[in-house]
Amino acid sequence: EALLDLSLESKSKGAKSALRRDLLDTILNDKKNLVNDIFNIEPYFKASTHFWFSIYTQYTSQQVVIHDKENLDLVYNVMDFEPLHQSSINRFAKSKLQADLALEHANRVKKALSGLHQAPGNLCSEEKAVLSSIKKSSVKIPANSEKKAALFKKLASRLRTQTGQRDMVFNGVLRSLPYQHFLDEQFDNFNLPRELLAVAFVESSFNLKAQSYAGASGVWQFMPRTAASFMPERNKHIDYRANPVISSLAALHLLKQNKLILKRWDLAVPAYNFGTSHLVKARRTLKGEVTLAKVLENYSHDNVGFASKNYYSEFLAMAYALAYKDLIYPLSGYQKKNQKFKKDNIGVYVTKCRLRPKTFFNLLKNSSHGIKELNAHFRRWSPTFGRNKIVVSDVNLTHRKYRRISNKELLKHYPKYLYKLARDSSCNSGR
Repeated sequence: EALLDLSLESKSKGAKSALRRDLLDTILNDKKNLVNDIFNIEPYFKASTHFWFSIYTQYTSQQVVIHDKENLDLVYNVMDFEPLHQSSINRFAKSKLQADLALEHANRVKKALSGLHQAPGNLCSEEKAVLSSIKKSSVKIPANSEKKAALFKKLASRLRTQTGQRDMVFNGVLRSLPYQHFLDEQFDNFNLPRELLAVAFVESSFNLKAQSYAGASGVWQFMPRTAASFMPERNKHIDYRANPVISSLAALHLLKQNKLILKRWDLAVPAYNFGTSHLVKARRTLKGEVTLAKVLENYSHDNVGFASKNYYSEFLAMAYALAYKDLIYPLSGYQKKNQKFKKDNIGVYVTKCRLRPKTFFNLLKNSSHGIKELNAHFRRWSPTFGRNKIVVSDVNLTHRKYRRISNKELLKHYPKYLYKLARDSSCNSGR
């Protein structure tokens, strides 16, 4: 019961703020001009983007935000479970207890909402707190008693909980540091804005081992069907989605393709999550200039739910968080510590000869300490693979056995078709 009454006290609805208000203003208004102008936060996305920015930068995974699904500036409470996580019970029990208690508190808020139809003088303290939260948001309370009761009923049905992600994003930033030079180089090579890296953080917090229940995998959370269009065939021995270098190249091709189809980044980015078909249909249906805000206001489809509606706001929030990551997260000292690879020499190669990963790793373990991680797409190390497999290395590989792929070739070919570039080369040949 004591844990249910724990909430963080601050003027910003419970945020355990790691950022000063002046710094928040600097970041969200991009006063240092670190974010491309094409990703300015438009008024339609302001409240939702600010909400997700707080999730990524203010709240940790030990805090749960209770909020409204439609109006993200309506936050009822923030549960702080830090005391729970300092206890000696195992982490699985902590996770389960946090989820159960958050749900119980959400039900209390829902119950309070159902009691708001009473006269103000009859409200209990919890009902008054909920009413105060509503009045501070953009939600307008009608004067008519029937409409007022209908509103509170609707709000009760739209209640949602969201766990904070500050620590998860921070860990993702650390995981991404060794790949940063390669990623920056490829964004420039593809002539794509570097802010698009935020997609990988929205998808997985740049978690190299991320797996979803739906079957998505890797940093960019490629579903099997989409991966099959951009990456070589996967099987029980090899899955290129697990390789952050190769899957990043595939993601850049996909994002570039989305932009060519949809013409605008505010459409191309959410299309990464739920495809281009609905957005193409929306563009044909709506008249005039079709922006994402116009689509969300005027086009409805059963497949466009909370996640789809919030994807672009999540992306914007993450893009701003990454642009200002040095001011937000304690990164001092990590740049050197986390540099596992020779950052300016990560190369993509196609094998000319048969390859046994275990032998390949043993040969390079002294010169490349991160060679195994760079080739995480090999699920099994013992089998011998045929030629024309993709490998990644931060040390130069011999021309006799490997064909290094140039940036021009990476831009021209999907990873799926890189094998063709070494097809005419023989093993032990310098061609």
